[in-house]
Amino acid sequence: MTYKHLETLLKPALTHLGYEYWGCEERQEGSRRVLCIYMDKPGGVNLDDCAKASSELSSLLEAEGDLQGAYVLEVSSPGIERPLFHWEQYQRFIGEMLSLKLYEKIEERRSWQGVLEAVTDKEIVIRVDGKSYSIPFINIAKGYTHSS
Repeated sequence: MTYKHLETLLKPALTHLGYEYWGCEERQEGSRRVLCIYMDKPGGVNLDDCAKASSELSSLLEAEGDLQGAYVLEVSSPGIERPLFHWEQYQRFIGEMLSLKLYEKIEERRSWQGVLEAVTDKEIVIRVDGKSYSIPFINIAKGYTHSS
């Protein structure tokens, strides 16, 4: 199952429950494969929200049956160090502190931390040590904001 397909499945289900779908990622924790789904709502999500959504999403994913192999489902708030998945999310955090991990080095660096200045549909502009740098979205492996 592609992440795009997963998103088209999860987004309406979370919206129906009153939450905003934020994104998802898969990671390996030792021998465990973890599928982490991030959701949000005004005022933030609590443990009961996560349990409610987890139950619903687990049933939905099982019924869909497209996830190959065993996995652990984790439903979570994006948290304070909020991962960013889509350019629309970056737009919400203009003026905020941002950390980036890049696929390809720019200025001999893969890791960046600075203030997000601007966002277009193809790139972001980040200010680091008084200088602005344009970074194409296609080169961003991971982006995080440090606001609440």
